[in-house]
Parts: sequence; structure tokens; C-alpha cells
Amino acid sequence: MVVAVLSFTDTLLSYFDYEGATISYIIALLIWLFLYLSSFCFQFCRWHRIFLYYILVEGIINWYDYTYGIPLGLRPMVAFQLGLGIIFISIGLYFHQHDKHPCRKDCSKTDEAVR
Repeated sequence: MVVAVLSFTDTLLSYFDYEGATISYIIALLIWLFLYLSSFCFQFCRWHRIFLYYILVEGIINWYDYTYGIPLGLRPMVAFQLGLGIIFISIGLYFHQHDKHPCRKDCSKTDEAVR
């Protein structure tokens, strides 16, 4: 519900032609913060949070590009973002395969309980 309210606020400000990109980035940061805190409340595994870190890093890069400008063209910027995504996915897969996190035990208990 919190995410929906923040998203609606951002949409509403855009509808009234409010050109405050800073407000949009603040709202996106609040949504990210809510999701990050929720990941601890619901005891997500470390590899699930990797995607939240990716969203944060990508948002910071986009904010910096919008505010100060990164001297890259469109193709190099897309390639950079794609490479960043591949790095974060690789890290997430590494954590998923090599960490002894409780997520696997919990998931297997849930599957046995369903059967």
C-alpha cells in the first residue's frame, strides 16, 4: 500500500506537469527503502537483495546522469547499464549457488508441508 501511494503521488505530480525530477527520484528512493526494509521483515535471503542493490545503483547512475550529465552517448550508456545488470545477476547467482542461506531450508520445508 505504501508503494502504491508513493507511486500514485509521483504519477499525480507528473499529471499536473510538475517537472521536479528530484521529487520523482526521492519518491523512488522511498519506495526502494520500503522494499529494502520489507526484505528484512520478511527474512529474504541475501541473493534476493542483490536485485534491490541493482535498482539502487541504477537509480543513482540515472540521477547523476540527469543532474550532471555523463559524457556517454546512448549506445555506450545502454551497454554500460546492460553490463551492470549482468554483473549484478552474476553476483546474485553466485550467492544463490554458493551460500548456505536459510532460504533453501525454508523453501524445502514449505514444499514438504504442501505435499
